[in-house]
Amino acid sequence: IGDYLTREQKLAIIKDFGSIEKVPMVTLQPNEHGDWISMRNDSFSNYIPVEPQKKFDEKTKSWFVVNSLGVASGRDSWIYNFSKEKSIERVSAMIEFYNSQVLKYKNEKNKNGDVTIEQIIDFDPTKFSWNRNQRQDAEKYKIHSYSKENFVVAQYRPFTKCTMYFDKVFNAMTYQVPKLFPTRDHKNLIITVPGLGGNKPFSCIVSNIIPDLNTLSAGTQCFPLYWYEEKDPRLTAMQLDLFGEDKDNGEKYIRHDGVTDFILGRARELYGNKVQKEDIFYYVYGFLHSAEYRQTFEADLKKMLPRIPLEEISAEDFWAFSKAGRALADLHLNYETVEPYVGVHIDVKGKHFSSITINEESPTYGRLVADGSATYGEDKLFYVKQIKFPKKKKKSTII
Repeated sequence: IGDYLTREQKLAIIKDFGSIEKVPMVTLQPNEHGDWISMRNDSFSNYIPVEPQKKFDEKTKSWFVVNSLGVASGRDSWIYNFSKEKSIERVSAMIEFYNSQVLKYKNEKNKNGDVTIEQIIDFDPTKFSWNRNQRQDAEKYKIHSYSKENFVVAQYRPFTKCTMYFDKVFNAMTYQVPKLFPTRDHKNLIITVPGLGGNKPFSCIVSNIIPDLNTLSAGTQCFPLYWYEEKDPRLTAMQLDLFGEDKDNGEKYIRHDGVTDFILGRARELYGNKVQKEDIFYYVYGFLHSAEYRQTFEADLKKMLPRIPLEEISAEDFWAFSKAGRALADLHLNYETVEPYVGVHIDVKGKHFSSITINEESPTYGRLVADGSATYGEDKLFYVKQIKFPKKKKKSTII
Protein backbone atom coordinates (compact mmCIF):
# COMPACT_ATOMS: atom_id res chain seq x y z
CA ILE A 1 0.00 0.00 0.00
CA GLY A 2 2.86 2.37 0.72
CA ASP A 3 5.01 3.67 3.54
CA TYR A 4 4.50 6.71 5.75
CA LEU A 5 0.77 6.94 5.06
CA THR A 6 -1.86 7.82 7.63
CA ARG A 7 -4.56 5.39 8.66
CA GLU A 8 -7.13 7.32 6.61
CA GLN A 9 -4.94 7.27 3.48
CA LYS A 10 -4.41 3.52 3.74
CA LEU A 11 -8.14 2.84 4.21
CA ALA A 12 -8.96 5.10 1.25
CA ILE A 13 -6.59 3.13 -1.02
CA ILE A 14 -8.12 -0.17 0.04
CA LYS A 15 -11.64 1.19 -0.50
CA ASP A 16 -10.75 2.29 -4.05
CA PHE A 17 -9.99 -1.31 -5.03
CA GLY A 18 -13.65 -2.07 -4.56
CA SER A 19 -13.07 -5.77 -3.95
CA ILE A 20 -10.51 -8.03 -2.30
CA GLU A 21 -10.11 -9.70 -5.70
CA LYS A 22 -8.63 -6.48 -7.14
CA VAL A 23 -6.05 -5.97 -4.40
CA PRO A 24 -2.58 -6.83 -5.80
CA MET A 25 -1.16 -9.73 -3.84
CA VAL A 26 2.31 -11.18 -3.40
CA THR A 27 2.58 -14.95 -2.97
CA LEU A 28 4.77 -15.89 -0.03
CA GLN A 29 6.71 -19.15 -0.13
CA PRO A 30 8.07 -20.42 3.19
CA ASN A 31 11.68 -21.53 3.37
CA GLU A 32 12.89 -24.81 4.85
CA HIS A 33 12.59 -23.35 8.36
CA GLY A 34 8.95 -22.41 7.84
CA ASP A 35 9.66 -18.67 7.63
CA TRP A 36 7.04 -16.79 5.60
CA ILE A 37 8.47 -13.31 6.32
CA SER A 38 11.69 -12.06 7.94
CA MET A 39 13.51 -15.00 6.42
CA ARG A 40 16.74 -16.25 7.89
CA ASN A 41 20.10 -15.87 6.18
CA ASP A 42 21.38 -19.25 4.94
CA SER A 43 25.01 -18.38 5.75
CA PHE A 44 24.12 -18.10 9.45
CA SER A 45 23.96 -21.91 9.67
CA ASN A 46 27.59 -22.16 8.56
CA TYR A 47 28.80 -20.57 11.80
CA ILE A 48 29.40 -22.33 15.12
CA PRO A 49 26.50 -22.27 17.64
CA VAL A 50 27.12 -20.69 21.02
CA GLU A 51 24.97 -23.21 22.88
CA PRO A 52 25.83 -26.92 23.27
CA GLN A 53 23.55 -29.60 21.89
CA LYS A 54 23.77 -31.26 25.30
CA LYS A 55 24.71 -29.30 28.43
CA PHE A 56 27.97 -30.18 30.20
CA ASP A 57 29.14 -32.33 27.30
CA GLU A 58 32.89 -31.70 27.27
CA LYS A 59 33.11 -32.92 23.64
CA THR A 60 30.44 -30.58 22.30
CA LYS A 61 31.28 -28.66 19.12
CA SER A 62 29.97 -25.29 20.25
CA TRP A 63 31.41 -22.15 21.82
CA PHE A 64 30.17 -22.96 25.34
CA VAL A 65 29.75 -26.12 27.40
CA VAL A 66 26.59 -24.88 29.11
CA ASN A 67 23.99 -22.14 28.94
CA SER A 68 21.16 -21.25 31.28
CA LEU A 69 18.09 -19.09 31.46
CA GLY A 70 18.09 -16.37 34.09
CA VAL A 71 16.26 -16.88 37.37
CA ALA A 72 12.46 -16.88 37.16
CA SER A 73 11.43 -15.76 40.62
CA GLY A 74 7.66 -16.03 40.20
CA ARG A 75 7.41 -13.27 42.82
CA ASP A 76 9.55 -10.31 41.79
CA SER A 77 7.87 -7.86 44.14
CA TRP A 78 8.76 -10.04 47.10
CA ILE A 79 12.34 -11.11 46.44
CA TYR A 80 13.74 -8.01 44.64
CA ASN A 81 14.35 -4.66 46.26
CA PHE A 82 16.78 -1.79 45.81
CA SER A 83 17.20 -1.66 49.59
CA LYS A 84 18.80 -4.66 51.29
CA GLU A 85 17.27 -3.64 54.59
CA LYS A 86 13.76 -3.53 53.13
CA SER A 87 14.40 -6.77 51.27
CA ILE A 88 15.27 -8.60 54.51
CA GLU A 89 12.18 -7.18 56.17
CA ARG A 90 9.91 -8.16 53.28
CA VAL A 91 11.29 -11.67 52.80
CA SER A 92 11.17 -12.50 56.51
CA ALA A 93 7.54 -11.33 56.66
CA MET A 94 6.72 -13.41 53.56
CA ILE A 95 8.21 -16.60 55.00
CA GLU A 96 6.65 -15.99 58.40
CA PHE A 97 3.24 -15.67 56.76
CA TYR A 98 3.78 -18.83 54.71
CA ASN A 99 4.68 -20.81 57.85
CA SER A 100 1.62 -19.50 59.66
CA GLN A 101 -0.57 -20.77 56.82
CA VAL A 102 1.09 -24.19 56.95
CA LEU A 103 0.33 -24.49 60.67
CA LYS A 104 -3.21 -23.25 60.10
CA TYR A 105 -3.78 -25.86 57.38
CA LYS A 106 -2.25 -28.63 59.52
CA ASN A 107 -4.52 -27.81 62.45
CA GLU A 108 -7.64 -27.73 60.28
CA LYS A 109 -6.63 -30.96 58.55
CA ASN A 110 -6.29 -32.68 61.91
CA LYS A 111 -9.83 -31.60 62.75
CA ASN A 112 -11.33 -32.43 59.37
CA GLY A 113 -9.43 -34.68 56.97
CA ASP A 114 -11.64 -33.67 54.05
CA VAL A 115 -10.64 -29.99 53.88
CA THR A 116 -8.45 -28.89 50.99
CA ILE A 117 -5.61 -26.43 51.16
CA GLU A 118 -7.53 -24.02 48.89
CA GLN A 119 -10.25 -23.82 51.56
CA ILE A 120 -7.84 -22.89 54.32
CA ILE A 121 -4.93 -20.75 53.18
CA ASP A 122 -5.12 -16.99 52.65
CA PHE A 123 -4.50 -16.03 49.01
CA ASP A 124 -4.08 -12.31 49.74
CA PRO A 125 -1.34 -11.26 47.21
CA THR A 126 -0.14 -8.53 49.57
CA LYS A 127 0.91 -11.20 52.08
CA PHE A 128 2.32 -13.93 49.86
CA SER A 129 2.50 -15.01 46.23
CA TRP A 130 1.41 -18.65 46.09
CA ASN A 131 2.52 -20.96 43.32
CA ARG A 132 2.38 -24.70 42.77
CA ASN A 133 5.62 -25.41 44.64
CA GLN A 134 4.53 -23.61 47.80
CA ARG A 135 1.09 -25.23 47.73
CA GLN A 136 2.71 -28.65 47.52
CA ASP A 137 5.09 -27.78 50.36
CA ALA A 138 2.21 -26.57 52.49
CA GLU A 139 0.26 -29.77 51.83
CA LYS A 140 3.30 -31.68 53.16
CA TYR A 141 3.45 -29.38 56.21
CA LYS A 142 6.89 -28.11 55.24
CA ILE A 143 8.14 -25.20 57.33
CA HIS A 144 10.76 -22.89 55.78
CA SER A 145 13.27 -20.47 57.23
CA TYR A 146 15.34 -17.77 55.60
CA SER A 147 19.07 -17.21 55.59
CA LYS A 148 20.86 -13.90 55.25
CA GLU A 149 23.41 -15.74 53.10
CA ASN A 150 20.74 -15.97 50.39
CA PHE A 151 20.56 -12.20 49.93
CA VAL A 152 22.68 -11.37 46.91
CA VAL A 153 23.09 -8.56 44.39
CA ALA A 154 21.42 -9.55 41.11
CA GLN A 155 21.15 -8.17 37.57
CA TYR A 156 17.45 -7.31 37.34
CA ARG A 157 17.70 -5.34 34.11
CA PRO A 158 20.69 -3.96 32.13
CA PHE A 159 22.61 -1.57 34.40
CA THR A 160 20.00 -2.14 37.11
CA LYS A 161 21.17 -4.03 40.19
CA CYS A 162 18.90 -5.13 43.01
CA THR A 163 19.11 -7.04 46.23
CA MET A 164 17.64 -10.48 45.55
CA TYR A 165 16.66 -13.40 47.76
CA PHE A 166 18.23 -16.31 45.87
CA ASP A 167 16.72 -19.54 47.16
CA LYS A 168 15.41 -22.56 45.26
CA VAL A 169 12.45 -22.78 47.63
CA PHE A 170 11.15 -19.29 46.89
CA ASN A 171 12.40 -18.89 43.30
CA ALA A 172 10.09 -20.61 40.84
CA MET A 173 12.93 -21.73 38.52
CA THR A 174 16.68 -21.33 39.00
CA TYR A 175 17.69 -23.48 35.97
CA GLN A 176 21.52 -23.85 35.85
CA VAL A 177 22.23 -20.58 37.66
CA PRO A 178 23.34 -22.32 40.91
CA LYS A 179 26.14 -23.88 38.85
CA LEU A 180 27.19 -20.46 37.58
CA PHE A 181 27.00 -18.66 40.95
CA PRO A 182 26.94 -21.35 43.66
CA THR A 183 27.69 -18.84 46.45
CA ARG A 184 28.28 -15.13 46.84
CA ASP A 185 32.02 -15.77 47.00
CA HIS A 186 32.33 -17.60 43.68
CA LYS A 187 33.31 -15.23 40.91
CA ASN A 188 32.12 -15.55 37.33
CA LEU A 189 31.35 -13.65 34.15
CA ILE A 190 28.38 -14.36 31.91
CA ILE A 191 27.32 -13.06 28.52
CA THR A 192 23.56 -12.62 28.44
CA VAL A 193 21.56 -12.54 25.20
CA PRO A 194 17.82 -12.45 24.44
CA GLY A 195 15.90 -15.69 24.18
CA LEU A 196 14.00 -16.88 21.12
CA GLY A 197 11.04 -15.10 19.59
CA GLY A 198 11.66 -11.58 20.88
CA ASN A 199 10.45 -8.55 18.95
CA LYS A 200 13.25 -6.20 19.99
CA PRO A 201 16.56 -5.66 18.19
CA PHE A 202 19.34 -7.97 19.34
CA SER A 203 21.45 -6.83 22.28
CA CYS A 204 23.73 -8.41 24.84
CA ILE A 205 25.23 -7.46 28.17
CA VAL A 206 27.97 -8.97 30.30
CA SER A 207 27.39 -9.52 34.02
CA ASN A 208 29.25 -10.80 37.06
CA ILE A 209 26.14 -11.35 39.19
CA ILE A 210 23.02 -13.52 39.07
CA PRO A 211 20.75 -12.59 36.11
CA ASP A 212 16.98 -12.32 36.10
CA LEU A 213 14.98 -14.17 33.45
CA ASN A 214 13.88 -10.84 31.98
CA THR A 215 17.20 -9.00 32.12
CA LEU A 216 16.83 -9.04 28.33
CA SER A 217 13.75 -9.88 26.27
CA ALA A 218 12.17 -13.27 25.54
CA GLY A 219 13.87 -15.11 28.39
CA THR A 220 17.51 -14.20 28.96
CA GLN A 221 20.07 -16.86 28.00
CA CYS A 222 23.43 -16.84 29.83
CA PHE A 223 26.80 -18.13 28.63
CA PRO A 224 29.48 -18.35 31.35
CA LEU A 225 33.23 -18.03 31.54
CA TYR A 226 33.13 -20.73 34.23
CA TRP A 227 30.71 -23.19 35.77
CA TYR A 228 30.98 -24.88 39.16
CA GLU A 229 30.39 -28.47 40.18
CA GLU A 230 29.67 -29.38 43.79
CA LYS A 231 31.89 -32.17 45.04
CA ASP A 232 30.40 -35.46 46.11
CA PRO A 233 31.01 -35.48 49.90
CA ARG A 234 31.86 -39.20 49.73
CA LEU A 235 34.60 -38.53 47.19
CA THR A 236 35.82 -35.53 49.16
CA ALA A 237 36.49 -37.79 52.14
CA MET A 238 38.55 -40.07 49.90
CA GLN A 239 40.64 -37.11 48.73
CA LEU A 240 42.16 -36.59 52.16
CA ASP A 241 45.84 -37.47 52.11
CA LEU A 242 47.51 -39.93 54.45
CA PHE A 243 47.89 -37.27 57.14
CA GLY A 244 44.21 -36.33 57.04
CA GLU A 245 44.77 -32.98 55.35
CA ASP A 246 42.33 -31.53 52.84
CA LYS A 247 44.34 -30.73 49.75
CA ASP A 248 41.61 -28.39 48.45
CA ASN A 249 41.38 -26.42 51.72
CA GLY A 250 37.76 -27.37 52.21
CA GLU A 251 36.59 -26.03 48.85
CA LYS A 252 33.21 -27.59 48.08
CA TYR A 253 33.15 -26.78 44.38
CA ILE A 254 35.23 -27.65 41.35
CA ARG A 255 35.57 -24.86 38.77
CA HIS A 256 35.24 -25.79 35.09
CA ASP A 257 35.73 -23.68 31.97
CA GLY A 258 32.60 -22.49 30.18
CA VAL A 259 34.39 -22.16 26.81
CA THR A 260 34.85 -25.55 25.13
CA ASP A 261 38.11 -27.33 24.45
CA PHE A 262 36.85 -27.73 20.87
CA ILE A 263 36.83 -23.96 20.32
CA LEU A 264 40.16 -23.49 22.09
CA GLY A 265 41.79 -26.08 19.82
CA ARG A 266 40.37 -24.54 16.66
CA ALA A 267 41.34 -21.01 17.74
CA ARG A 268 44.92 -22.05 18.51
CA GLU A 269 45.22 -23.74 15.12
CA LEU A 270 44.13 -20.48 13.49
CA TYR A 271 45.65 -17.81 15.72
CA GLY A 272 48.47 -19.42 17.69
CA ASN A 273 49.02 -21.08 21.05
CA LYS A 274 48.87 -17.82 23.00
CA VAL A 275 45.06 -17.86 22.67
CA GLN A 276 43.40 -18.50 26.04
CA LYS A 277 39.75 -19.28 26.80
CA GLU A 278 39.35 -15.85 28.35
CA ASP A 279 40.45 -14.29 25.02
CA ILE A 280 37.77 -16.37 23.29
CA PHE A 281 35.12 -15.29 25.80
CA TYR A 282 35.87 -11.62 25.10
CA TYR A 283 36.00 -12.28 21.35
CA VAL A 284 32.43 -13.55 21.55
CA TYR A 285 31.36 -10.48 23.49
CA GLY A 286 33.07 -8.13 21.07
CA PHE A 287 31.71 -9.88 18.00
CA LEU A 288 28.14 -9.85 19.31
CA HIS A 289 28.42 -6.04 19.39
CA SER A 290 29.27 -5.86 15.69
CA ALA A 291 26.67 -3.61 14.02
CA GLU A 292 27.26 -5.35 10.68
CA TYR A 293 26.65 -8.78 12.24
CA ARG A 294 23.47 -7.65 13.98
CA GLN A 295 22.09 -6.07 10.82
CA THR A 296 22.98 -8.94 8.48
CA PHE A 297 21.47 -11.58 10.74
CA GLU A 298 18.65 -9.55 12.28
CA ALA A 299 15.99 -12.15 11.47
CA ASP A 300 18.18 -15.08 12.54
CA LEU A 301 18.99 -13.56 15.93
CA LYS A 302 15.29 -13.29 16.76
CA LYS A 303 14.60 -16.94 15.92
CA MET A 304 17.83 -18.64 16.99
CA LEU A 305 20.56 -18.21 19.56
CA PRO A 306 23.72 -16.65 18.07
CA ARG A 307 26.06 -18.54 15.79
CA ILE A 308 29.51 -16.98 15.48
CA PRO A 309 32.20 -17.38 12.79
CA LEU A 310 35.73 -18.45 13.62
CA GLU A 311 37.58 -19.83 10.61
CA GLU A 312 36.19 -16.98 8.48
CA ILE A 313 37.88 -14.45 10.80
CA SER A 314 41.50 -13.38 10.31
CA ALA A 315 43.94 -13.38 13.22
CA GLU A 316 44.01 -9.59 13.14
CA ASP A 317 40.23 -9.36 13.39
CA PHE A 318 40.04 -12.05 16.09
CA TRP A 319 42.37 -10.12 18.36
CA ALA A 320 40.67 -6.82 17.51
CA PHE A 321 37.26 -8.20 18.52
CA SER A 322 38.72 -9.83 21.64
CA LYS A 323 40.37 -6.57 22.70
CA ALA A 324 37.18 -4.61 22.01
CA GLY A 325 35.10 -7.16 23.91
CA ARG A 326 37.42 -6.93 26.91
CA ALA A 327 37.21 -3.12 26.90
CA LEU A 328 33.42 -3.18 26.55
CA ALA A 329 33.09 -5.71 29.36
CA ASP A 330 35.20 -3.53 31.64
CA LEU A 331 32.99 -0.54 30.88
CA HIS A 332 29.72 -2.48 31.23
CA LEU A 333 30.76 -4.13 34.49
CA ASN A 334 32.37 -1.11 36.14
CA TYR A 335 30.17 1.67 34.80
CA GLU A 336 29.47 2.95 38.32
CA THR A 337 33.15 3.75 38.93
CA VAL A 338 34.04 5.21 35.54
CA GLU A 339 35.46 8.72 35.70
CA PRO A 340 32.80 11.25 34.66
CA TYR A 341 33.16 12.57 31.14
CA VAL A 342 35.09 15.82 31.25
CA GLY A 343 32.41 17.66 29.28
CA VAL A 344 29.58 16.86 31.72
CA HIS A 345 28.13 19.74 33.74
CA ILE A 346 25.62 19.32 36.56
CA ASP A 347 23.52 22.39 37.21
CA VAL A 348 20.87 22.88 39.88
CA LYS A 349 19.14 26.24 39.72
CA GLY A 350 22.19 27.80 38.12
CA LYS A 351 24.72 26.33 40.55
CA HIS A 352 27.38 23.99 39.10
CA PHE A 353 28.42 20.66 40.62
CA SER A 354 31.23 18.30 39.69
CA SER A 355 29.52 14.98 40.36
CA ILE A 356 26.71 13.10 42.05
CA THR A 357 27.31 10.66 44.89
CA ILE A 358 24.85 7.78 44.74
CA ASN A 359 23.57 6.04 47.85
CA GLU A 360 24.62 2.37 47.65
CA GLU A 361 21.43 1.15 49.30
CA SER A 362 19.22 2.95 46.81
CA PRO A 363 20.63 3.90 43.36
CA THR A 364 17.90 6.51 42.82
CA TYR A 365 18.94 8.40 45.93
CA GLY A 366 22.01 10.59 46.26
CA ARG A 367 23.81 13.81 47.09
CA LEU A 368 25.33 16.50 44.89
CA VAL A 369 29.05 17.12 45.26
CA ALA A 370 30.45 20.59 44.63
CA ASP A 371 34.20 20.07 44.44
CA GLY A 372 34.80 16.40 45.16
CA SER A 373 34.34 16.74 48.91
CA ALA A 374 31.93 19.53 49.83
CA THR A 375 28.27 18.63 49.49
CA TYR A 376 25.32 20.79 48.67
CA GLY A 377 24.00 20.73 52.22
CA GLU A 378 22.63 17.79 54.17
CA ASP A 379 19.11 18.86 53.28
CA LYS A 380 19.76 18.56 49.56
CA LEU A 381 19.41 14.79 49.32
CA PHE A 382 17.29 13.88 46.34
CA TYR A 383 15.31 11.15 44.62
CA VAL A 384 15.43 10.59 40.86
CA LYS A 385 11.81 10.12 39.80
CA GLN A 386 12.15 10.75 36.07
CA ILE A 387 14.94 11.14 33.52
CA LYS A 388 14.24 12.71 30.13
CA PHE A 389 15.73 14.64 27.20
CA PRO A 390 14.63 18.28 26.74
CA LYS A 391 13.61 17.48 23.15
CA LYS A 392 13.47 14.31 21.09
CA LYS A 393 16.54 15.17 19.03
CA LYS A 394 18.47 17.06 21.70
CA LYS A 395 20.37 14.33 23.54
CA SER A 396 23.30 16.37 24.80
CA THR A 397 21.31 17.23 27.94
CA ILE A 398 19.51 15.00 30.44
CA ILE A 399 16.94 16.50 32.81
